[in-house]
Amino acid sequence: MAQYEAFEFPGLNYFSKINGWFYLDLKGKPSSISGISDDFSLIENMGPDTEEPGTIGFYYPSYTAYSVSVVLKSQRLPLMRNYDLRQKIFESPGGNVYSYTEATENKQIELKIMGLSKQKLKRLLTFFIKIVKGVKEEFDFRDEGGNIYRVRFMEDELLYRQTAYDKWEVKIRLRRV
Repeated sequence: MAQYEAFEFPGLNYFSKINGWFYLDLKGKPSSISGISDDFSLIENMGPDTEEPGTIGFYYPSYTAYSVSVVLKSQRLPLMRNYDLRQKIFESPGGNVYSYTEATENKQIELKIMGLSKQKLKRLLTFFIKIVKGVKEEFDFRDEGGNIYRVRFMEDELLYRQTAYDKWEVKIRLRRV
């Protein structure tokens, strides 16, 4: 179900939706101002995508033997990658310093991909919905440096928004397995 956020303008009721602007028509139902379609038809028979230098990729079932892939432009610079050992450091009243490790290393990969065309977004949505079924299936992820990670999506929804005509932004969280 679509979620709307109300905005007050003199004489008009406007709503903001993730991928477009809407107003209330005479019957009180939201209508599109920008004419942006809310639905993306999924790709029926999706095969491998075209490899390009300086890109990231999602490969199913694996990078070495994939039948389906999605190749996207790299993230905007600077690239952010963190490595968290999840250690706690504290000092005793006597002045001694202690540390311990809470759990295993942080295995999350966060991506913010900008400037996607509608066609690339459709490929990504098809991959997310039909191929790996959200968080259910594992797949291989290739980062900008050519490193391959076995991952799965961390969330059961894919957040995307339109930033300009035929330009989309997507935030993705992956977990290494």
